[in-house]
Amino acid sequence: MSEEKLTPAQGILLRYCHQRGMTGIELTGKGEVRATSREGEKLRLTINVYGDIMNADTKKIIADGNTSHDFRHIYELPDQWIDRKPSVRSALKEKEEKMRSPAVKKQKTRTSHRGKER
Repeated sequence: MSEEKLTPAQGILLRYCHQRGMTGIELTGKGEVRATSREGEKLRLTINVYGDIMNADTKKIIADGNTSHDFRHIYELPDQWIDRKPSVRSALKEKEEKMRSPAVKKQKTRTSHRGKER
């Protein structure tokens, strides 16, 4: 009976997914998994060289590993992660995109320079 060994990246990703209570975890590559979050969101996850968890589609870090980001300590493997909050810039961009959608657009009335409707 042969048993496939996990790569270090796969082991880190599986540990992260299990800690976050994700379901439907599927290894899709040497350093990538697909999983479903507790909220039902389907994610494609990967890691960077420091063990931070990244969204594989956007390449944005979503959780920071508890290891040093000093390249001299590159072989440390994280065992816990701190989820990142969306940056102000990305939150504003998402809000702007929602405002541009046809369902949210409001009809604007033209006003004169004195604030009266025409």
